[in-house]
Amino acid sequence: MAKVLLFFIVLVITISYLIGGAIGLFEYDLFSLFKKDEWIGFFYQNKSDLASFTQSPVFSNLDECRKWTNKTISELNLIEGTYSYECGKNCTFTQTSSSYTCKEILK
Repeated sequence: MAKVLLFFIVLVITISYLIGGAIGLFEYDLFSLFKKDEWIGFFYQNKSDLASFTQSPVFSNLDECRKWTNKTISELNLIEGTYSYECGKNCTFTQTSSSYTCKEILK
């Protein structure tokens, strides 16, 4: 009986260790595995001044961000080459540097 109990305890500890290691290996918590991507647009009306920008609302995909950018260009009636924009995926704002860090940035 003691051997069975000891075997069961070792088995539970081993399985817990393997599962915990697998989760830690990917550096995700369980909730982030199911989180949907978010996109934010950053529009620079003057491409020479990247400190001044307009931020979009949060979008669920890159195409929505691009549509927002095209709408902004049309509304401001800007000349090609005078502006710039970026669409950032899963961005977070850092207070210490007052800037955004994104997992991916596309145009």
